[in-house]
Order: sequence, then C-alpha cells, then structure tokens
Amino acid sequence: MHSWSAGTYIGHRYYNSSLDGSTIATIGFFTMGQPPLRFWDLSTQQVKQFKNNFGYLRQVLVSPNGKYILTISTDLVTKLWDTSGNLLYPLDVDAKHSSNQEEVSMLAIVPGSIKKTISGSYEVHILDVFQNSTAMKAGLRSGDVIEAIDGQEIPNNLSDVFKLLMGEPGTPVKINFMSSERGFERQEKQFLEKNLFMI
Repeated sequence: MHSWSAGTYIGHRYYNSSLDGSTIATIGFFTMGQPPLRFWDLSTQQVKQFKNNFGYLRQVLVSPNGKYILTISTDLVTKLWDTSGNLLYPLDVDAKHSSNQEEVSMLAIVPGSIKKTISGSYEVHILDVFQNSTAMKAGLRSGDVIEAIDGQEIPNNLSDVFKLLMGEPGTPVKINFMSSERGFERQEKQFLEKNLFMI
C-alpha cells in the first residue's frame, strides 16, 4: 500500500465500507483505460490501487470485517479479492486465504438486477451463489428471485438491498424467494449471518 496525500482525484462513482467504517473500497471514474478500484485503510491512512484487470465495474462491496472485497462488472462477472489485491477464485466458500490459510465462510448471495412487479413492488434476481455456502446448501440458486428480506419489501436500488442483507455475525436473516428450480414456487429460508459477509 501507499500512503495517501492530498493528490487530485477526479472522484468516485461507487463506494462501500466495512461494518465499522475503517476500510473502504471505491470505484473511480474513467481517466485512462479502465476505472480504478482502490482500497482505503483509514486506521493506517493507506490506500492501494488494484490492477485494472477486472473490466468495467458496476458494484463493489467490502466484507464487514474489512478483509475481503467483492466486485461485480457490467458483464455480471463476480470476483472476490483479499485486501492485497489477490484474486480468490473460484467463488467457493471453502477457498483458502492466500496469506494465512483462513477459511472463507459466508452466506454468499450475489444479487443481480432489480425488477418492478405488476403490483408495483420490487424483486431482486440472484446473480450467483457461492459454491459450498450455507445459501447453496439451503437450496438458493442463481436465477432465484428474492421478494422480501426480514419481512421488508425489496428497495429499488442495490445499495439498500446490500444493507438489508449485511448484518452482525450470528444474527438471523429471513429471505422470502421464488425458486427457479421449482417453477418459481415461493419459499422462505432463515439463515445466521456468517463471520464475513452475506452478499
């Protein structure tokens, strides 16, 4: 990482922070080539710019503990990184952290597009579910449609959806969804937040 200074930044299109706000990931505007992805550590006043090999990004998320970053590109490719810029692949909760072999454990739902229903409410389509995650073991799959989170209707933007999904580890979260594998039959599942993040 490099210490930041009062250098000139054009700005940031998107940002997300850890649960305590001490670490932040940002997606910048186009300058030359692809927009920069930066990771800010407010406790050490350091910033790291990741290599621009991830395409045009539409969303960035930081795990509540500040150790992992998830990016979603406009072509709906999801990638999980550690804070040193190492790509953790595939999207598997049993993958090992590159530096300390810490197990990555999470509920691991990646929301995709939000659509308005005929009734005027909103629903969010699941873009991806991590392999070996509690979400996958419970039956959630790519293509399923979430209708409510903890009894609350789906908001009309992904940032607010992420806020509903993320919470303190050990706290329960209830998801009402339509199963794509069961002809979009309505189901309800309750999960406990895992030790990293629920996406």
